[in-house]
Amino acid sequence: MTSSEKPLESSFTETLRQLSIETEDQPNEEDNDLSTSLSPIPTTDEPLHLLVLPTEILLVIVGFLDPKFVIGKLSLVCKRFHKLVSQDAIWKMRIKKTYTGQYPVIAVDDGNFDWGQACYQIEKDCSLWSNYKENMDFYSLNCGHIASVDSVCLLQNGDICVSGSRDRTMNVWDLRKLSKTTKAESASVKSIQAHKGWVWSMTSFDNILCSASWDCWLNFWDIEADFKKVGQLRGNSAFLCPVLQKDVVMSGSYDKQIYMYDRRTDALISKLRHHKKPVLCLSADEHYIVSGSEDNTIGVYDRRANRLLKKIKMEAFPMSMSYSNGQLWAGLRNGEINVLDPTYGKFDIVQNYNIGHKGKITGINNNTGCIITAATDKTLKVK
Repeated sequence: MTSSEKPLESSFTETLRQLSIETEDQPNEEDNDLSTSLSPIPTTDEPLHLLVLPTEILLVIVGFLDPKFVIGKLSLVCKRFHKLVSQDAIWKMRIKKTYTGQYPVIAVDDGNFDWGQACYQIEKDCSLWSNYKENMDFYSLNCGHIASVDSVCLLQNGDICVSGSRDRTMNVWDLRKLSKTTKAESASVKSIQAHKGWVWSMTSFDNILCSASWDCWLNFWDIEADFKKVGQLRGNSAFLCPVLQKDVVMSGSYDKQIYMYDRRTDALISKLRHHKKPVLCLSADEHYIVSGSEDNTIGVYDRRANRLLKKIKMEAFPMSMSYSNGQLWAGLRNGEINVLDPTYGKFDIVQNYNIGHKGKITGINNNTGCIITAATDKTLKVK
């Protein structure tokens, strides 16, 4: 058990002692411990207020308050409240009551992890998805394409949706125009003849949208200029999974390679080939390029050392990836999920989940609150 996990296992009283929170009327904060503040409410003729309550009572009250209010409002009231809600142990205890299983899946350094924000995200997602039929509105954008939709990209904080289809077009939707009294057509902004092949995948960075197609082209569209086409790059084979960064665009391809281009000059930087079959999914940060292939492997390329760091054999080939928050989640063809630990470049498989999908997992997204997966069995699941 790591040191960051110990507060979760402690009793309530012991956790209070670990917090070492002192009342504001203590003369020396450095020398006093929590036992001093765990005292009866003093007898006084003055009206009672929150600050005279013992710490353990305040913690019970805080436990009923919305985390966003506690972090954004209550912590600013006074020094005592700020110190009270700044302790990681408070949020760890609260997360344990809400989240079943180990959280996070991969151990974190408390100094680099915001437990309060994590608690807020978990409770927000649990509240939202536990009764999604009441908390969400459902709309079907079924009027924009005449063939299957293989990719969807949300832009501008989810206000704009772009769909890419096998009919070779992209449709732009303004989701703010949707309501229970309007039809889907009202949200359609424009249709773009984007490619001469299937529009297979899309990604965005800042104001640029990148579309990848079976016609062997990467096309670039300026979101703020009404999706005007502002560039294109041609490869030797179909582009299947683009990743757009500030100065670099890269994509896995059907010809088993990963292409990397300089966005400023459109020059080909390199072609990486460490797979024996098409590259189906791709993720990257400033240190690593992680690729999933139909050859049942995940490849990890070290960008600083300019070499293949590791190749991981999977039970089934990965079809989707989510690489963020110090975790790599891979959705597999057999409907299962593998979690890899990228700490110090290890990329070891640490967990395997079967969450009930009966088809290929074609989409996966992880945040601090939940994991969302989409599969060819026509279901979307939230863990």
